[in-house]
Amino acid sequence: MTAYAVQTARAIRFRKCDMKMVRALRNMNLTHTCTQAHKVGILHSKWLGKVFKKKVEANPKVKIREMVSKAQKKWNLTVTKSMASKTKQIALDKI
Repeated sequence: MTAYAVQTARAIRFRKCDMKMVRALRNMNLTHTCTQAHKVGILHSKWLGKVFKKKVEANPKVKIREMVSKAQKKWNLTVTKSMASKTKQIALDKI
C-alpha cells in the first residue's frame, strides 16, 4: 500500500481494525479534479530504507543530497534531508 501511495502520489488513510489488520481508505472520484501531493503522509524512513538498500549497498558513501534528488526524480515527492539521513542509516543497518 505504501508503494502504491508513493507511486500515485495520493494520500491514503489507514483505519485500524484490530491489532494486526488495518483498512486502507481512499475516496473514488472518477473526474479526478484533485492534483498529486508533494508530501505523502505514509512515506517514512523505514520504507525508504528498503527501497534505497541496493543503492547504499553499492556505494555506502552516497550523499544525502543525491538520495533526496533521486526520490524527487523518481516519485516527484519531497523528502527532507533528515528523512534521507535516517533512510541511509536504516539501509546501512540492514546491510
